[in-house]
Amino acid sequence: MDFNFPLKICCIGLVVVEIFTTTSGEAMETAAKACASAPCANTAPGEDPGEIELRAANAELNEIRASSDDKLRWQTITLFSNSKDPKNQKLILHKESNTEVTLEADKGLLVFRSPKGRNAFQIAPPPGDADNPCPKYQVEIVDANSEHAIVRKICPKYVYGQGHEFKSFDYYLYDRATVMTQRFLLNLSR
Repeated sequence: MDFNFPLKICCIGLVVVEIFTTTSGEAMETAAKACASAPCANTAPGEDPGEIELRAANAELNEIRASSDDKLRWQTITLFSNSKDPKNQKLILHKESNTEVTLEADKGLLVFRSPKGRNAFQIAPPPGDADNPCPKYQVEIVDANSEHAIVRKICPKYVYGQGHEFKSFDYYLYDRATVMTQRFLLNLSR
């Protein structure tokens, strides 16, 4: 007799994929489209399974944002230039020193705020600028403490013309004592 045990549930677009394993070790996949009926017949509360997962993920992300663990917060949360929610474009870097970073993507600015002052640094042209080879980018914190922050701006591969593409990793250093931000280059060649 074979029993099916769920190994993993993941979402791909609007299709929820469940991967099962049987006692004989064979793996099989079953796919169920997003609910076509209201209420959804395949969940206990009658909700779309994707909505349930999205709500749980947002709750976990809000818990991380509110956490007192600075490193967990800035290692987990990425700021995206195309995010429409202002809450998703702000991150507290160091709670004790009250230092936060905000991505003002509509102006191409990375803004650091602390009780010592405010520093706005241009990291990209405003959206729609003809000279912008990277219309969508993301900002990650590499390291941060009460004195500094190292920030990485990632421009994923973007094709802006036939045979022309752009991809970059830019690094910035924010120094809280001087309230200054500067771009620096890394030599990654071996």
